[in-house]
Amino acid sequence: MPETRSTKFEVRGINHLALVVRDMKETMHFYTEVLGCPLLRYDDLADGGQQAFFGISDESLISVVWYPETPEGEPGVVYREFGGVDEKTGQHKPAPAGTKQSAAGSMHHLAFDVPQGKQDEYKERLRAAGVPCTEVNHHIAYGNGKQAYHPTVLPNDAEAIDEFVNSIYFPDPDGRTFEFAAWTRPLVPDDVTHTPARAAKRA
Repeated sequence: MPETRSTKFEVRGINHLALVVRDMKETMHFYTEVLGCPLLRYDDLADGGQQAFFGISDESLISVVWYPETPEGEPGVVYREFGGVDEKTGQHKPAPAGTKQSAAGSMHHLAFDVPQGKQDEYKERLRAAGVPCTEVNHHIAYGNGKQAYHPTVLPNDAEAIDEFVNSIYFPDPDGRTFEFAAWTRPLVPDDVTHTPARAAKRA
């Protein structure tokens, strides 16, 4: 059983994350056939909807919920949309100028923890299943708030170089951005160095 990191409650992990989906059959295929996650529970809801639970690991699940009259989610407000793969860089295409990343209270993206040495294999496996996927993003921080996606694009004079996580990105059937992330080093106290931003005051 995993040990809690909380100093206030015995929270042992994420029990489940619930996502509202547009098409339950398509979603079930994605989780069971593409991601290979077992279906653990599937039931009708009292309001006419449906809910399914998929196993992600021994301690964490994803729940998907379908409602017969679910409104369409607005990308950039409800979630960070997967915008495709940039042909030049192999990375997630940047959002068009003026496009919102995601609204406060929304889910920006969902990252699954995977072994670092498996990301290239998983990238090809997703593509073989018809799911667009980026190349590995190395998330190399340097200088003052700058970031490079690969060692080859680091400036020669880059300082304070720090690679802490690698990622590949792909969409779920509803267009949300999903990620296979792999830590490249443990997080340490020196990783917490900034002053938290405050909410902007509304007129």
